[in-house]
Amino acid sequence: MIALYLSLVDENQKDKFEQVYYKYKDLMFYIAYEVLKNERDAEDAVQEAFLRIAKNISKILEVNSRESKNFVVLITKREAMKIYNK
Repeated sequence: MIALYLSLVDENQKDKFEQVYYKYKDLMFYIAYEVLKNERDAEDAVQEAFLRIAKNISKILEVNSRESKNFVVLITKREAMKIYNK
């Protein structure tokens, strides 16, 4: 699945996206599951969140920063809420 996301990212940003993916994927699933209480919907929310992150990877300056974590969490919560509201 990561290959799909990497295809959306500029060549010079691929390493950064890969770091974000492996660092935050479990946290993102946890957050989405807490909102949705459904494993399938949580997975969908995480996928949508990764698509948004891939399109906005340039906004992440340092992968291990508090700002980056907050950015990832915020996107994940918003995507989970979109699914919840449907």
